[in-house]
Amino acid sequence: MRLDHYLFAAHYTTSRNRAKALICDGKVRVSGRIVSKPAFVIDEADAPPIEILEEVIYVSRAGMKLKRFLQKHPLQIAGKRALDIGSSTGGFLQVLLEEGAAQVTGVDVGSDQLHPSLRKDPRVQSVEQTDIRDFTASVPFEVVTCDVSFMGISHILPDIDRLASRDILLLFKPQFEVGRA
Repeated sequence: MRLDHYLFAAHYTTSRNRAKALICDGKVRVSGRIVSKPAFVIDEADAPPIEILEEVIYVSRAGMKLKRFLQKHPLQIAGKRALDIGSSTGGFLQVLLEEGAAQVTGVDVGSDQLHPSLRKDPRVQSVEQTDIRDFTASVPFEVVTCDVSFMGISHILPDIDRLASRDILLLFKPQFEVGRA
């Protein structure tokens, strides 16, 4: 059986996609060796020792994207007020908290999407069913992150600028930014 399928079937991960991501990221050790190929074959009848290397579990893939960016391009977030536009389940928001943000406001047009672990954090303010173009703040935010779907960032750039006093991190999604060919 393929290693990624085995990890899911044996309940090491919550999905085959998650298993594949862990393997490709070098986070799976089989018989003491890091395996980086999801198609690595495991004999499920005589399965060798498998170890998932320590990692932080993010509430969404967006969290890992922001974390990897910050590892390569460090940004001072500790102690700052942050705004997460398009917070959804809270992947970016989670990383902002992990990086020491004093307070994070998550704004999203949806409702009841923010992960419960983040919703109960006293540093988090969730503003739901709110378009960022209609959102106001008495003081600009020192850090602004943005991960929006189904609309181009260009439509909200004036609002991002209005709400930010300093650092802005935007997740660019070509499928929502480029017109039809």
